[in-house]
Amino acid sequence: MATHSSSRYEGFLKEYLATLKSQEESMVQINGNSPQLRIRKYIVDWLCNACELLKLDQCTVHLALYILDVFMDGHNIECPQQSLVTLGCIWVAAKFEEKETRVPRATDLNKLVMDRFSIGSFVAVEAMILRHLRWNLSVPTSAIFSNFFALAALPHDPGDHSTYRRLSERFNYYLSYFLQESLKEFVLSTIRPSKTASACIAASRRSMGLFPIWTEPLAQLTGYSLSEVLPLVDLYFCGNSSLVIANASLSSCDNETPDSGVASDIEVSNTDSVDSDRSFGITPKRKQVSYNSDTTKRRKN
Repeated sequence: MATHSSSRYEGFLKEYLATLKSQEESMVQINGNSPQLRIRKYIVDWLCNACELLKLDQCTVHLALYILDVFMDGHNIECPQQSLVTLGCIWVAAKFEEKETRVPRATDLNKLVMDRFSIGSFVAVEAMILRHLRWNLSVPTSAIFSNFFALAALPHDPGDHSTYRRLSERFNYYLSYFLQESLKEFVLSTIRPSKTASACIAASRRSMGLFPIWTEPLAQLTGYSLSEVLPLVDLYFCGNSSLVIANASLSSCDNETPDSGVASDIEVSNTDSVDSDRSFGITPKRKQVSYNSDTTKRRKN
């Protein structure tokens, strides 16, 4: 009976992973054409702060940034409207990822920018975003993949649950940290999220002193070899001061959040109405391209 249940569980995992990989193939490719690319790191910080204040899940944060990257890649956004677009992406992502009771209202979003916009502005920008995405929000982000890959990330001794629990808590902290760091690197938004998630898993294992950092079960589950994952780990996650910062944060977790909202981080305007995309300060630039194997082959890294 146990063997039969285990077999069904393994079958479910394979089917789920196949679905994620299939959805990954149809993701929109981000080409780096956004005029906002030079200030993207500040936008990412602003988005993350807003999501933290709204107490949104990490999967929502990753989906919101993916939506924002895709939207910015295809539109010219005037600086005063950047915060409105960012909040609109958060709103769309929250409606898809969060429980209904945890989805922020437009008034909650507006409070983060000191009530600078009308409610109609949020509804209008939401509609623009959904049209641009063609209503396709079934996107497996790095956060989604990492939750799945984490099933094979740790050695599990059923006889020592307390040790495994402590190990798991520490691993989850590192994984959350590296996933957050991955948002800041624009280059990582142009590669497959499953690969970025794999690098975050490997970086977390290395940070905890778990060797080898890439095991055979992980290779089989993710579909990536050590040679494919290690360059990302060395370049973006465990180089420079990333590990020092991660360990310092783990030693002294500061959970304080600002009371005054996040309005000062991105300049906002007093726009009250939206008559058209152009009057809104957001104009379309180009058609979107599917992120499939053919376009990936044509891209030059």
